[in-house]
Amino acid sequence: MIFLPSHGRGFPSWVLRHWVVDKMKDNASQPTGAVSYAVAGADRHRAPQNGLQGLKHWRHDMLAGLVVALVSVPLSLGIALSSGAPPICGLTSEIVAGLIFPLLGGAYVTISGPAAGLAPVLYTSILTLGHGNIDTGYRMVTGVILLAGALQLILAWIKAARFSYLFPSAAIQGMLASIGFMLIAKQIPHFIGHPYIAHEFWGMVLETPSEVVNVQPQVFAISVISLILLFTVPRLRAPLLHSIPPQLFVVIVSIALGMAWHLDPKFLVSVPSNLLSHGIVPPDFKALFADPLLVGSIVVAVLTLTFVDGTESLATIMAVDKIDPWRRKSSPDRTLFAMGISNICSSLIGGLTIIPGIIKSTTCIHSGGRTAWVNFYNAIFLILFLLIAHEIIKLIPMGALAAVLVHIGWKLAGPHKWRQVWATGAEQLAIFIVTVLVTVSTDLLIGILAGIIVKIILLLVLERKATGRFRLGYISKLFTNPISKIEIDETAVHVVLSGPVVCFNSLHLRQACEKAVEERKTIRLEFLSSVNIVDHSTLTYLQSFQQECKQADIIVTIEGLSGLKSRSLKRTALRYRPAVHAIPKDGLRVLLAVDASEHSKIAIDEVSKTPWPPGSQLMVATVLNMPFGITITKEHEAKAQKLVDDVSTAISAANASFESVQPIVLEGDTKTELYLLLQETRPDLLVTGARLKRRMESISHSLLLSAQCSVRICRPARSADQHKVLLALDGSRFATNALEQVANRPWAPDTKFLCVHAVPLISDYLTHYPDLYEIKELETNRNMQVETAKRMLAEAKTMLLKHVPDCQIETMVIDGEPKEALLQLANEESVDLIVLGSAGKNFAKRLVVGSVSEAIAVWANCSVEVVEVMSTPGGSAEEHLDH
Repeated sequence: MIFLPSHGRGFPSWVLRHWVVDKMKDNASQPTGAVSYAVAGADRHRAPQNGLQGLKHWRHDMLAGLVVALVSVPLSLGIALSSGAPPICGLTSEIVAGLIFPLLGGAYVTISGPAAGLAPVLYTSILTLGHGNIDTGYRMVTGVILLAGALQLILAWIKAARFSYLFPSAAIQGMLASIGFMLIAKQIPHFIGHPYIAHEFWGMVLETPSEVVNVQPQVFAISVISLILLFTVPRLRAPLLHSIPPQLFVVIVSIALGMAWHLDPKFLVSVPSNLLSHGIVPPDFKALFADPLLVGSIVVAVLTLTFVDGTESLATIMAVDKIDPWRRKSSPDRTLFAMGISNICSSLIGGLTIIPGIIKSTTCIHSGGRTAWVNFYNAIFLILFLLIAHEIIKLIPMGALAAVLVHIGWKLAGPHKWRQVWATGAEQLAIFIVTVLVTVSTDLLIGILAGIIVKIILLLVLERKATGRFRLGYISKLFTNPISKIEIDETAVHVVLSGPVVCFNSLHLRQACEKAVEERKTIRLEFLSSVNIVDHSTLTYLQSFQQECKQADIIVTIEGLSGLKSRSLKRTALRYRPAVHAIPKDGLRVLLAVDASEHSKIAIDEVSKTPWPPGSQLMVATVLNMPFGITITKEHEAKAQKLVDDVSTAISAANASFESVQPIVLEGDTKTELYLLLQETRPDLLVTGARLKRRMESISHSLLLSAQCSVRICRPARSADQHKVLLALDGSRFATNALEQVANRPWAPDTKFLCVHAVPLISDYLTHYPDLYEIKELETNRNMQVETAKRMLAEAKTMLLKHVPDCQIETMVIDGEPKEALLQLANEESVDLIVLGSAGKNFAKRLVVGSVSEAIAVWANCSVEVVEVMSTPGGSAEEHLDH
């Protein structure tokens, strides 16, 4: 089957036809373009390789190189213009990158050259070093580029590429967005055809209103038309337009408009006629080191260029690897080395900083490029353009190039980027916004530092939510190896994490995962309950890692994340352990719903005998619900009031735990009135009796579904000599809430706790899907789940012993589906109370699919307390994440 790229977007249709013919001749090769990216591990050895082996793909790479060259002309000229350098420097930089990069490798279908992301850095450095003189500063900055290239070589030698993972992804995205804003601001003078006095971001923004009167109509019209075309052409359903790269189409239209309107040459691109005599500008090291006062500025410029170049290079090659049809993996350190050599060579002829570009790389892939040799053919075609078509290049309006860069800036900083960050959580947006504001106000390094500081502060806040206290010492844990143990056997690698896993320390996790992949074993990652935070950067990596391993037929299981709460519905959003639901200092607020029935007397008796935290408050409520339209009289009201008064008096006399007892009489439908009372009073616990009726007719069942607090449904005690409590635990945060509630309440000294985790049997799955699962794989994974359950129960026992040392605690891993297994164990052990967490499903979902907590609350023969029953209109975020 042949997969064709959609309409051949971004490259000529004849390239598409040639590609199809070649594909039919060469079935041994993988298809290119917008094809299926799920390449099996067994087929990877057939993927095109770099070096001399890659030359056999010359037809594909040459055609892709031609298309990339057509896109490179406007992009490179515009980037040079935005950098404050002569436009020709953009093309010479692209040529140098194309001639060098294929020889050094590091990536496959990545195209290197001058990048828009570094234009603001270069422009600022030129102004700073040249004291406002663009020409002098440009010559000095080429020397800075050489130093940055040399520093990149050192970083590549010490394999420093891996340290790029230490930076928060939101801060990196904020850096790119701020570059987008600065690109747009820098292009406004070229966009309107009039120079500005200000050169800084805010100065240019504030100066813009006063410069409106100086707009050159023809320049502005060309700029606006070009920008509109860049946004609209890719969206049009016109195959002819899709056969031409949008940037090239804009250049063609702008040249036609410029010629028709006889645009002044000062608004056109300036390219020297003789490239060798006028187009090469060597670095001015003499001027660079002549002024000792500039040493600080030079150091900052070198570090900034190195940081932005390295960070964006590594981010780009990882992004390109994901859309590479063969999913080949680039080498970060080798790419960094290649960029260092390219930058040194580029600076020696007056070129700009070189970096992998996402736009040109995407164009390469969609044009059928297969190896890094596309860079070489791109350079050859650019040289031919300069030799043959340099007069045409001189006809390009600078307003069109400004529009191209404004369009790039929009892609980097447009509303869609803000929405993407917001979707990952409010804390990510805070880091993003701070990074953007600080960067456009100062510089990139300070902006990144500000983003890192905000990230650390937010992590401390989330840690405080989990532990209930603010600890500055926790900062050290953010940079400490989170792995506590690595177990390796014949079939699997088990990595146990016990501390926070964030971008600052995730390098240890990445290295462990990569080493496990090399051994091609099953990888099992277990996050213990002591892990309070797993950040967005780490979860993004884990999701990508799982996908890559799946393609390589390596099984990766991740356990323990269900106990963490997500900051948004996005699967990779930061997760943190919710706050400990300890008993409030002033005790519990308990609502007891009563009537004159026998099951209500059981609830009253249980409330009277149960130890409650000191300072607890009790509300005793009954509802006058008159059947058949009977009118409520004062006699009815008096009897109802006497009922709640008597119950209140009896409980006060029997239990000194309650600081206050309040009798309440309501009138109307029982379910409705109790629900409204719950909404109004917001108690911590609702206690009610249980009638043996069908579920939908039961008041207690209705309250269980709708209450927004913990609910205890009371039934007669079963053990005569000892109070037994079954605590159901499954590692989720809801079970953790139940454990915390139990640990923070007073219990009678002779209470026995059974901490239980139920694991389904293999036969349960083989019965329903006999041909779907491998028995050996089921046994392996079930055994791992049992071991995890044992460790989790041991941690629960330790916690309970710390809080209720006078009680007996036993842990059990039982076999079977949780609902049936827990009910059976409760019957066998004559349990008096079952305590378990609720998954927080809303009313509608509970009616349709039910839940373990609901089933046990309805069918158990003993009292059941479901901790923190939450009902929200849309359900909890964790529901969507877990699915």
